[in-house]
Amino acid sequence: MIMRKFVLWGIGIVVLLMWIFIPPYAEYVQKKQEYAKLKKEVGELKVKKKELEDQLMRIENDPIMVEEIARKKLGMSKPGEVVYVPAGQNNGRH
Repeated sequence: MIMRKFVLWGIGIVVLLMWIFIPPYAEYVQKKQEYAKLKKEVGELKVKKKELEDQLMRIENDPIMVEEIARKKLGMSKPGEVVYVPAGQNNGRH
């Protein structure tokens, strides 16, 4: 009879400890996975930032690149140059 009470108390204590410790552990595992995902995303963003910085450096230091952007994005041309735009396209102009 006494042994049975000890077993029941032992089971109760184990259940209580599981009830106390399992939810925080599950949250810990979830946060650890989220951290790994965010760390990977940060790495990808650092690579993208480096690519954009390199592109900016090329744009700032390469007059040919500046000219190309001015022609494509702004529809600019050199003095005396005639720009032909296919019918139905406005080449960025309104």
